[in-house]
Amino acid sequence: MLNRERKIVVPGSPGNSRLIQRITDGSMPPEEEETRLPRLTETELEILTDWVKGGAPPLPPEDPDNPTPAVVPYSELAAKVQDIFDRRCYECHKYDVAKGGIKIMNYRLLVTVRQVIVPGRPDESELFHMITSTDEEKQMPKFPAPPLSSREIATIRQWIEAGAPAFSKKE
Repeated sequence: MLNRERKIVVPGSPGNSRLIQRITDGSMPPEEEETRLPRLTETELEILTDWVKGGAPPLPPEDPDNPTPAVVPYSELAAKVQDIFDRRCYECHKYDVAKGGIKIMNYRLLVTVRQVIVPGRPDESELFHMITSTDEEKQMPKFPAPPLSSREIATIRQWIEAGAPAFSKKE
């Protein structure tokens, strides 16, 4: 096997870069840290992949007077939804359980891969239908857990209507 396949970043070759491979396959950041370290969004992954394709040039030094803006800005609404998911959904939908294949803290999986959340359209979002369903077979969370409160549902609806901004890192 070629040594270049084991490099974290292979300039010009995202497919041979372990960094891109591990982000794409979901093993990075570590799944056991998913409540604290969110997955990259599709936009962030594209930026990183383009950087590697472009030869992975050194980044310029940070200018304290003109800091680089975050690709995914902090969203208080996303933080509230992340907290609801952590408290009410995570036990059954965490990385090592993932009932129904849903890893509730994996934003990219929810929005891009499985598409159970349609940003801007709660009424077209499968996840929203599950948390608002009156059918015991479809309703989330499952009995005997109590259903989400009207406030929690309203927060999730507002988040989806706002475009489902990405989760942020928890300190």
